Amino acid sequence: MIKSKAVKESEGALSRDRYLPGGFVSLDQYVVSTPGRLPTGYGCEHDVNMFHGGTIFRDAGSKYIHVKNQVSLGAGKTVNAKIEFEEWLWETARVAVKHYHSDNGIFTAKVFRESCNEEKQTQSFSGVGAQHQNAEAERATQMVTYMARSFMVHSALHWADDGAANLDLWSFAIDYAAWLYNRIPQCVSEITPIELLTQNKLDHCDFMRDHVWGCPVYVLEPKLRSWKKLPKWNKRACMG
Repeated sequence: MIKSKAVKESEGALSRDRYLPGGFVSLDQYVVSTPGRLPTGYGCEHDVNMFHGGTIFRDAGSKYIHVKNQVSLGAGKTVNAKIEFEEWLWETARVAVKHYHSDNGIFTAKVFRESCNEEKQTQSFSGVGAQHQNAEAERATQMVTYMARSFMVHSALHWADDGAANLDLWSFAIDYAAWLYNRIPQCVSEITPIELLTQNKLDHCDFMRDHVWGCPVYVLEPKLRSWKKLPKWNKRACMG
């Protein structure tokens, strides 16, 4: 058994001296073999039109993690994910991305590089077979997927009869894992990534409406208040 020990002088070397949000953003993509549910469609979409992975953005200055599930991991969809991330970043924190760091692959595509040039953003890439040079994004992907996997295992053990054990719900678990991580204080600074990104102190009232992922919840339909019945949902009829 081989044991590895971290070198203190090298810890955080990739994000060292990266204090300003948007100054250095790491990119990576994740691939999931099981098609994931879309927020819309009620589970009636074809496997081809479901999520098959996504792109993860990790801001070095604030440690903020942004995930974007994608139906296709091609260059076009990846550029759309980039644009959506930048628009959200500007509307939320008035922050613009200045530099992207990633592995080689789809991020070297012509359409992606042209998108960076249009926004006057620089790019850097990891060496061939040197994933450790993109450790910020690699670690963020590992963290989010591990959290999502734990959510799904927990819900499958407790509420399997309510459909929470469906593997195609992984897209919701990943979104919730990233949302939760960004609102948990960091060990050293004791400040949340979303606070570091926006430079505003939050009251964390969002946690008052949080639920354990996958647990059964019930919504009171206004029609039920008048003692009216709701139509039954037929998945087979929905899928045609």
